[in-house]
Amino acid sequence: PASQKKFFVASTNDEMREKTSELAKQIRGLGLICDTDIMGRKFGKQIEYADATGASYVIIVGEKELAKGKIKLKDMKTGNERDIDLDNLDELGKL
Repeated sequence: PASQKKFFVASTNDEMREKTSELAKQIRGLGLICDTDIMGRKFGKQIEYADATGASYVIIVGEKELAKGKIKLKDMKTGNERDIDLDNLDELGKL
């Protein structure tokens, strides 16, 4: 449905791309709509693409966040960002 939240998983660098794909699969496994970049775009271009495709939230996968066992969630409407534990991905379904 059009009212369902859409997620886009963005990687901060090329080394994070594999983890980004894995994370997108996990999110889809929760029954959520999720997309990720397969074109090798730079981080800024991924954010632009997510915005252009109507993503509600961007999940940012970076080295610093992963080292802490977290991801960063950006609300595309408000621009607010917050961290979410990788163990609590089901929290995304409650947004």
